[in-house]
Amino acid sequence: MKDKTLTRRKFLELAGAAAAAGPALRLGAVAGVPQAPHPVRKTLKIAKWAHFLPEHDRWFEDVLARDWGQRHDTRVVVDHIPVEEVGARAAAEVAARAGHDLFIFPWPPAEYQQHVIDHTEVYQAVSFRHGNVDRLGHRSTFDPKTKKYFAFADSWVPAPLHYFEDYWAKVGMPLGPLHYGSLRSGGRRLRAQLGAPCGLALTPCLAGNVTLTTLLLGFGGGVLDANRNVVINRGARTVEALK
Repeated sequence: MKDKTLTRRKFLELAGAAAAAGPALRLGAVAGVPQAPHPVRKTLKIAKWAHFLPEHDRWFEDVLARDWGQRHDTRVVVDHIPVEEVGARAAAEVAARAGHDLFIFPWPPAEYQQHVIDHTEVYQAVSFRHGNVDRLGHRSTFDPKTKKYFAFADSWVPAPLHYFEDYWAKVGMPLGPLHYGSLRSGGRRLRAQLGAPCGLALTPCLAGNVTLTTLLLGFGGGVLDANRNVVINRGARTVEALK
């Protein structure tokens, strides 16, 4: 986070560049910092949301982070944070102006863009090495007003939704619900006949965000218009979706 020190900012920028350029790139050489006779070993502290696949976190810490740290003479410390605690933990570190050097979110953390470095140099380094980042990653981490990147999208995952066709077929909907009205009526029949609950996540979480976005789009609304202007606070469509 930018409130820490200039050294932290440069370290993160160079860490991104090193990750893009591969093992031959040395942080000290790129930074232009004279090498001390007996340099103090650096430490990189990473906060990462706990993945729903434990194997992924073991690979990230025991293979990826350890290998990178050995190649760059850096001690890498990884803290895995439950997804439901990520927002509170990040807010606490911002308020304290202290914490982890790198914070990995499972969503684009636009609310913290005033407290982080501009990640443009990281994008440039990765693009030079591997090509342009996917359009979705760019739009998810770029502020069109400030022209800065508040994060770096290292990956994105499609979220296809599907229905248990056998369940819905038993209540007369072999193709699943076709609109919101049939979702409500069919959901009631699923619960009454099969004892299978059908609900929408409304809590402040990833699933809840999918619900809200889907409802907004389903009622003809949205968060942004075609020109990237915020429109969620306008119009009757948003009100109807929230109702």
